[in-house]
Amino acid sequence: MEETGGPTFKDISGGELPGISNWAASFGGEAVTRLGAFLGQEGTFVFAMDGFYRSSFSSNRSPSAYLVVDGYTLINARAGFRASEGVSLFLWVRNAFETDYFEQLLPGGGNAEHYAGVLGDPRTYGITLRYAF
Repeated sequence: MEETGGPTFKDISGGELPGISNWAASFGGEAVTRLGAFLGQEGTFVFAMDGFYRSSFSSNRSPSAYLVVDGYTLINARAGFRASEGVSLFLWVRNAFETDYFEQLLPGGGNAEHYAGVLGDPRTYGITLRYAF
């Protein structure tokens, strides 16, 4: 009887850990200025921005050129009014520049050379109205 197939294991020692970027950075800041009455409330105007950068990384423990996620940068921002009496109103946006990115890339089932990707969040925006008592 003839043997078929190859080894049932693969030595991946020395490879990169999956999901780990060589570089990652984040920043954030907030500017606040005193504002007169707005909607009958004394308060401040707030502008805030934060961002995140991540360099490319392998999303699989076995090295593959097809499973490397490219690096990306995400920027988020918000602006609004914060009252001294517990009312706040903010407009906000996440992924402001609508960066297309993958959270993860995966090999498909079996050995059919199919790949799947988990897409990152698209640009999202909204309004937040908050009352604290």
